[in-house]
Amino acid sequence: HPVNTSLNVLEQLFTEWDNKNTEWDNTNTERDNKNTEWDNKNTEWDNKNTEWDNKNTELDQNYFQQLEILLVFDSSFQPIILQVSPKQFTKQLSSVSNFLLEQNILDDTATMLVSRKPTSADLLWPLYDLGVINVKGNMICDTSEVFCLKEEDVTFLLNTRREQKASKNWIRVSK
Repeated sequence: HPVNTSLNVLEQLFTEWDNKNTEWDNTNTERDNKNTEWDNKNTEWDNKNTEWDNKNTELDQNYFQQLEILLVFDSSFQPIILQVSPKQFTKQLSSVSNFLLEQNILDDTATMLVSRKPTSADLLWPLYDLGVINVKGNMICDTSEVFCLKEEDVTFLLNTRREQKASKNWIRVSK
């Protein structure tokens, strides 16, 4: 009789286990269905994001915005940006010559700001030909020490040469 009872208990346990497994299977099936729905929504979202990215890529390639940059130059011709703003939209087209003039000024400004052409040799060789090779304190003098350039003079000459090499369409403003 005790063996029979334990078999009955085991059978009951197996039955309960099977029922629980069926419940778990149903729960897992529901969960899988929800996950599938979620995956489908994520796929839709990814497709929408891909569409958006493609549209943004098209926009990036086909459109641009003109900016107005207000800048001044200090005495050593270093640029100081005062303001950057979007260019005001006008319904009238500006003339081609005005556009080309603005474009030339913009090109020249950019060239001047990022120019990396060395200028020291352009100053060194003419000074060497003139015999201005003796360093005396903060000055460079010729052999007779009649003609001397201060450090500020050399800096001015270097900056002027750098400006001359970088610019194309600059018009000299008279003082």
